[in-house]
Amino acid sequence: PITAKALGAANITFLANLLGLSEECIVQNSPYTCVAIAVDNFASNYTNGLPVDPTLAAMIPSLKPLVAHFVNFMMGYQPSAPNNTWSSQVGSLGYQWAEDLIGFFETPFTATTLTTVKHYAAHDWSLSGFYGAVGHVTESNAGDPSTVPQFAQTLVFELHSDEGSNLRIVPKIGFPTEDPSVPISFSMAPMTILCTYGNGTNYDGSEGCPLADFARYVASTAPKALNGQCYFTPEMMAAASCVGNDMPPAGSACLFYRQACPRTACGLTDGSVSDPRTGYACSSLQESNDPSYFAATVAALVAPSILAGAIAGFYSAGAIRRRLYNSADEERQPIAG
Repeated sequence: PITAKALGAANITFLANLLGLSEECIVQNSPYTCVAIAVDNFASNYTNGLPVDPTLAAMIPSLKPLVAHFVNFMMGYQPSAPNNTWSSQVGSLGYQWAEDLIGFFETPFTATTLTTVKHYAAHDWSLSGFYGAVGHVTESNAGDPSTVPQFAQTLVFELHSDEGSNLRIVPKIGFPTEDPSVPISFSMAPMTILCTYGNGTNYDGSEGCPLADFARYVASTAPKALNGQCYFTPEMMAAASCVGNDMPPAGSACLFYRQACPRTACGLTDGSVSDPRTGYACSSLQESNDPSYFAATVAALVAPSILAGAIAGFYSAGAIRRRLYNSADEERQPIAG
């Protein structure tokens, strides 16, 4: 495991004792839990002018690359990584969000247009998924600490039009200073994204590019699998004990998957769906095509989705990914808390 090799037993023990997480980080063999909480702990105390442990402060530069590696592993788009069919089939976890942005820009603006600015609010995990969809983070720079969303990270995508009505998108990125000893400031800079020429060649769009070229790159990160972000390999399903038709145990990864993807979790070709009336056991589609099934599905899925907001689609996929991995693999532990 990368975390254990990079830090060594002595540093892991130090972090576990400092944070009171010996059970999670050592007994449960999840040292990354200590890394994630240590970085958050330092950032919270530092930005508020509170005392920070000097040993922890000295470790932060070596901990941030581990955070970058983990965030990219969980939320990044890695279609050509060895043995990684999952990422290419599911596509970028930020694809739907990027497509929504493009759809907004492609809506004709008129003198009576009421909406000229669209605001999104999201967690850092969601931004990491979006970064993959727009080419801010690629396989070439994944793991670079600078690609991890910062506190109050802000992205601005401007739509420009010339006299010939040619539309260009101009991306910007910024975040405030975090040092409490200096006046707070907030600056924006060009954001690295990728755009794609008509011949399929990608290029740097940080200074702006035609909207059509930006949309072309985003489209290249779309899911390739028929079931989109509900796609998982047979090996992942087997590891989650989710290969039969029986009702999955409460709190299991299989139950989570069938709740999030009721139409595809039981297979695309056998005509089965996970039925909320039977605890999400798999049943035939014909049996489930009645009002009681759809009423139960709405109660179990649609209402929470409305509350979750626009980013639920790709964030859920990331959560499913975490749950379906073997919990014994230290690198695939979700961030605690």
